[in-house]
Amino acid sequence: MSAIFRLLVPADEAGPTDVPSIGVDGSRWVLKSLEQIPQSAESSGYICISYAWGEGSADNPLHPRSALSRRTIPVLEAVVRSLKPSAVWLDGPCVPAQEPERGICLRSMGAIYARADQTVAVLSPPCSPVLGQIRETSRIGDELLQTLADDPWVTRAWTYQEIVNSRNICFIAEGDDQPAIAGDKFLNVLGYALTQFKKNRNLDSFGLRATREALDRLEDALADWMSFEPTNRFAYQSMAAMDRRVATQPLDEFNAMIGTLSTEPAVTPADPTIHPAEYFMQVCEARNDYSFIYCISARRTEPGRRWRPIAGPMKTLLSWHTYGKGQPGFLTPSHLHLDNMWHAAQGAMRNSAEQFIANWLGSDTNENIALTPENVLIRLRSAGLLTSGRHVELQDGYFFPERDDQEVSKYEVFVATGVRWPHGAPGLLVRAIPGAANEYEFRGVGVFVGPVPNDGEEINIS
Repeated sequence: MSAIFRLLVPADEAGPTDVPSIGVDGSRWVLKSLEQIPQSAESSGYICISYAWGEGSADNPLHPRSALSRRTIPVLEAVVRSLKPSAVWLDGPCVPAQEPERGICLRSMGAIYARADQTVAVLSPPCSPVLGQIRETSRIGDELLQTLADDPWVTRAWTYQEIVNSRNICFIAEGDDQPAIAGDKFLNVLGYALTQFKKNRNLDSFGLRATREALDRLEDALADWMSFEPTNRFAYQSMAAMDRRVATQPLDEFNAMIGTLSTEPAVTPADPTIHPAEYFMQVCEARNDYSFIYCISARRTEPGRRWRPIAGPMKTLLSWHTYGKGQPGFLTPSHLHLDNMWHAAQGAMRNSAEQFIANWLGSDTNENIALTPENVLIRLRSAGLLTSGRHVELQDGYFFPERDDQEVSKYEVFVATGVRWPHGAPGLLVRAIPGAANEYEFRGVGVFVGPVPNDGEEINIS
């Protein structure tokens, strides 16, 4: 098997001239194969380039039988002019064209980006005025926010993985020869611009998503980059981010999510008979991360595995910014053991829960919104809720099950204390197994709205 990790480097002037190369401002860049991905960013000496391929293709001077995106060489030129790197990882030239090397490389993207000196995001040419305004005024005016939102890089599936795994990230635009803008400055300026945008239009965070969804995604991704270590990220965070992005290839969504959970290189080819969703779940299970169960998906039917999604599309219950410690657990032959689950009792809602939900309904605006399950549902729908709309009243809030089950009031609700939203958390709908202590039959998942305690208990579900 040939090398999976290759870099673009300046050609040695004393070396052979017949080696395939890419010309950049009079210099030649050639591929260099390495035995392995560097062990750490401190010793890597290369930068990664993040960009959207866009439409159209161009001849590939390195591989005449394959094509590049028409943006690949202009993007490389912009990076070389701006940052003068000594080595570059750029997907078009550096990802092997043949299998199994290609598959191993794609599933090693987390390691490739995490171990680079830095990542440079190259926006399309129309964004040059956006970056120019940031350099000159440390602001983004309303008239340029939409320009940024329209850039395909903002909504690309791979973007999230490339951002959150990077040690350092900076921004330039294709065709712009000005200095790069550091990621933290970019985030601060964007955050301020969006705050002013909301204030001027009396919008809350849900209204922002409805009017500038692409920028809301970008702000979330950059916030994750600043606040999370890759080893602490759990599956639901990546799934929620990916639900709102565009994947041009069917496998991109899962390959990109795998890269957000593991910064270790893949070592063996993927079994072509295994669906990428199944491979994703296996990666999660190896990390004792079961937060992926809080998704809308068909489930398996065999005893002990009724909780497990069938390999296929796995949309999250609510693709909202998610934080916490995740959903730990482990698998046994007869059931799934979960930790940190809070048993939410049915009954008339407490005053403290009513106040919590009322404050959330009125957050970010001056409106006084009546506390009703219908208004809570309207707010959740605006955030992308995909459940049935039926609700269960609990002593500490409302639970909205995924499915419209007529017997929902006969089941019990357990809420994940480590998978959190500002307004609540996902949870499980279960039925106690008669004669078995702390064992439950899985009946579905749902969204809990209300205050969530920090600690929970252990449960077993089948």
